[in-house]
Amino acid sequence: MGNDLNLDSLKRIHSAPSFSRLKKLSLVNYQLPSMPTTRLSEEEAAHQDQLYTQQLADAINVLPELEFLSIE
Repeated sequence: MGNDLNLDSLKRIHSAPSFSRLKKLSLVNYQLPSMPTTRLSEEEAAHQDQLYTQQLADAINVLPELEFLSIE
């Protein structure tokens, strides 16, 4: 995602009428925050990954007509 697009804004976008009827969604090159770095402790990385995953789930959950989801 770009610098101006985060998971909270993705949730707002998915709630917009033009996107709320999505039936298929593919997330390509999906990476958890801990993947590109080793600077974090294992505990901190797990915590950040859990928060990020929950935010992603919240953004997907606002798509009531979603029938297909692919995460790569």
